[in-house]
Amino acid sequence: MLYSLEEIRDLCDDDPDMVADLGNEFVIGVSESVQGLTDALANENIEQIKFFSHRMKPAVGSFHVDSIKEEVIDLDNIAKERIKQLEAGVLTKENAITPQMRQMVEHVCDVLTQVIVEMKAELNL
Repeated sequence: MLYSLEEIRDLCDDDPDMVADLGNEFVIGVSESVQGLTDALANENIEQIKFFSHRMKPAVGSFHVDSIKEEVIDLDNIAKERIKQLEAGVLTKENAITPQMRQMVEHVCDVLTQVIVEMKAELNL
């Protein structure tokens, strides 16, 4: 399984309605972040890649999307460093997003899209 609800179930004392509510919040928030990352990549917007990768870190951790947890952290850190370089004039907007970052964004978005599908099915959302 790509994610785990164990920590969420513990947090909610196994209340299925509360688990479903938190799952729904995850689906909504992560869907927005996936769309934001996709748009940021298409628009070559490193600041938005940083924003959305940073925003999804807690959700990825809480729902144990462990296969991409480190990748999301790395993406956030790389984007942060690239923004500093951009601000210092070392980079231009045209070369701020590396091919590695593109691959990371695409992989993270692919995995999270699958997590959303599976979670909606599991929680009947």
